[in-house]
Amino acid sequence: MIRKSRMIVAVGLVSVLSGSTLAFATGADDADPRVLGELTPSKLDKKKYKPVQMLAGVETDLVVNGQQQNPEKEFIEFGKNVKFDFDDLKLCTVPGGTTTDQAKAACPGSDIGSGDASVKLNESNTVRDEQVTVFAGPNKGQVQLHAYSPTLQASNTQVILGNIVKAKSPGYGQALQVDDAPDAGNDAFAITSFNATITKESGAVTARCKAKKFLFKREVTYDDGSTESVEISQKCKKKRR
Repeated sequence: MIRKSRMIVAVGLVSVLSGSTLAFATGADDADPRVLGELTPSKLDKKKYKPVQMLAGVETDLVVNGQQQNPEKEFIEFGKNVKFDFDDLKLCTVPGGTTTDQAKAACPGSDIGSGDASVKLNESNTVRDEQVTVFAGPNKGQVQLHAYSPTLQASNTQVILGNIVKAKSPGYGQALQVDDAPDAGNDAFAITSFNATITKESGAVTARCKAKKFLFKREVTYDDGSTESVEISQKCKKKRR
């Protein structure tokens, strides 16, 4: 009888622990992260860095139920074929609570790119009209990502600060570090995609084709502290001298 009782208790504990594991799954367990990256043109000199257009961004698939673990920090690394050059950029401090046009008017000449983002309110409702604008500043080596949605209006506009820092992975040169990734509705909602294209004309990004490919790597940290990384590459061709 004692052995049987102990067996029942043991089975009950296993069931409880299993249920707890499922209930408290980490962000890394529940989410499916991706990184976006593409340079134009992809045919470049082997040694000299030249201005290029660069698309960079992130996408995250996750079930949004108001209790999900959202991305909290982003660390996007770029291979050594890619460099950021902010020497000739006009720096500005972008005001919050503004539309895209208002932000550009407040910081003329410092916007260097644009893109879009989407906010998932729940499993059946996603806002897809977020307008992303990249501004140089407020200090050298920094960018501000201004995200405005006509649907959510200017009061919900976010200005996210990013720092260009040294990469930490082998084969990578620089990285975009975002210590406070954008939240939506105090994390009740989720930013499921966020991207921007830096223009070639801005001169903010330069590249060469020494290693025959461009590397992009994302390390994401979720609200619960769990992390995971994903990497992609793009082929490049060397120009003949």
